[in-house]
Amino acid sequence: MNSKLTQFHHFIFGNDILDQPKPFRSAPLFCLLTVPQRKKKIFDLSKLDNGIRPAVEILISHGFETIESCEGGNGHAFPDPTVKFLGSEFDLIRAYEVCECYNLNVLAVRRVYTKSEVYSQDNTKKAHAIGLAFERPTNEIVFVKHLKTGTIFRPC
Repeated sequence: MNSKLTQFHHFIFGNDILDQPKPFRSAPLFCLLTVPQRKKKIFDLSKLDNGIRPAVEILISHGFETIESCEGGNGHAFPDPTVKFLGSEFDLIRAYEVCECYNLNVLAVRRVYTKSEVYSQDNTKKAHAIGLAFERPTNEIVFVKHLKTGTIFRPC
């Protein structure tokens, strides 16, 4: 084997080049929870619903960009406590793992694709719909309130 391939083989499989390779192992949990350092934005969390504020604080502290949250119930935007945030499918899985580490009572995680109308861009003042287009997908985490405590945390 050439030296670059040998070095790569050492890196992946260990020192036993010609012997059977060592099996791959899944990444430990701390690898899933590490977040690349981003420029942190300052948010006024005092205006959030009290029932969902802890979840939003946790997600923001782990680098997620939340865009909507609601504690749920009658007269609210969502029937259950929900946090919407931007990110990829991997971010959705990572957010679920973060919530599990903090003992939050997660009911569902989902990727949401929405359609919106596309309007014509002509010179007249009258714009008319010419079709539908998908918007940027968002992620949602839905929580369950514990019956006795009334919070989104699982009892210890």
